[in-house]
Amino acid sequence: MKICLTGASGRIGAPVIAALRPHHELVLFSRSAMNTSHRQVTGALTSVEDWQRAVDSCDAVVPLAAGSMPGPDMFRFNLLSTYAMLEACRTAGVRRLPFASTNCVFRHCFSLSD
Repeated sequence: MKICLTGASGRIGAPVIAALRPHHELVLFSRSAMNTSHRQVTGALTSVEDWQRAVDSCDAVVPLAAGSMPGPDMFRFNLLSTYAMLEACRTAGVRRLPFASTNCVFRHCFSLSD
């Protein structure tokens, strides 16, 4: 299976890559270049066009990219990047999309009223 992975350079990226590498072809989608033997697409997670390049001919997407700064900008980024990913997956026919999240969506990590 060909899998597009975001968050490859983050804390969870390395163990996920190690688990998937023996059985799947990986495409790493990142905002900056990485030193990797896998196919890499560099672009903005909020761009439908960049997502379309990343998911082209993929069977699944594993979205693990995350930000840690609370506030309206992070909310806007998360909302726009999720929309861009879903739209690109829809147009490319990607039907497998496991969902990963953080308890921060429930405000356990910080208060949004500050």
